[in-house]
Amino acid sequence: MEEVDMRPEESWLLNEVNEHLEDYGMIGLYELIWLLNGSAFPGSRSSYDAIAHSVAAAVLRSRDISIRRLKWPTMDVDHVPLDESVLSNAGSWEIGRGGTYVAFLTPDF
Repeated sequence: MEEVDMRPEESWLLNEVNEHLEDYGMIGLYELIWLLNGSAFPGSRSSYDAIAHSVAAAVLRSRDISIRRLKWPTMDVDHVPLDESVLSNAGSWEIGRGGTYVAFLTPDF
């Protein structure tokens, strides 16, 4: 999906994700939902989930990133890359027990 084909909320979220990746070198998948929750765009949890999944797929297609598990607050990285199929697991979009979460990381993170 090219940005020109995106709905306004998808385009906005894609821009936010790209800014996070540029500024911090990473973004947790849970943050996509949090960003939508704090946005001016109306929607339900299920519509936000669909938007977040669509944007995540677009990011994977357009950027050199990996999917890894991180731990909050230490930012320790599990250096075993995760397959993109992890995006279909609902638990990947939440902070797990012990503060672990799934994130997109740039090569220089």
